[in-house]
Amino acid sequence: NGVILVEGIAEAILLPILSRIYMNIDLDEHGIEVVNINGVAFEHFAKLFNNEDEDKRLLARCAIITDSDPRATKPKSDRAIKAEEFEGANLKVCLAPNTLEHDLFEECDENKRILQTVYREMHPETDELNGDFSIDVFMTKLKSNRDKGDFALELQAALTENNGFEVPNYIKNAINWVVLTENIAQDAV
Repeated sequence: NGVILVEGIAEAILLPILSRIYMNIDLDEHGIEVVNINGVAFEHFAKLFNNEDEDKRLLARCAIITDSDPRATKPKSDRAIKAEEFEGANLKVCLAPNTLEHDLFEECDENKRILQTVYREMHPETDELNGDFSIDVFMTKLKSNRDKGDFALELQAALTENNGFEVPNYIKNAINWVVLTENIAQDAV
């Protein structure tokens, strides 16, 4: 019924649980597939959904979730700006303000606390992770340890119950977009 295309393994692991527990939407029950494309080459997938001619596109809805990757001089990378241009017909592009982990950490105090706890438990010998460490420390360590997939699995286990964790709006928008097709069909009956 719908597809959510994501950049990497962390999004593929976390989206189903964030949707189910914090938005009360079970992606499997709605027939929504989360597809990790392992990168940012969304264009050829976008063409399957964004053609204005209904005979030349898939009828299911698709959302692309990708990072803005802001720089000091620009709020969005050139790649993110290009991704936004793919939007049309049955395709919605949802840009993360930064990156998934960064945005989850910064969303609210409860998210920050949970992410800090999970990452600290993964690296108990790392002094910089003691106490209330910053987003900069978290992102530097996450990148240098190259353990985004492991972190996502550990975070998934920590999010098994609704505990005040907040889902960023761009993720909510993507999920609501692909699930909307079924809601419209039901509303029309």
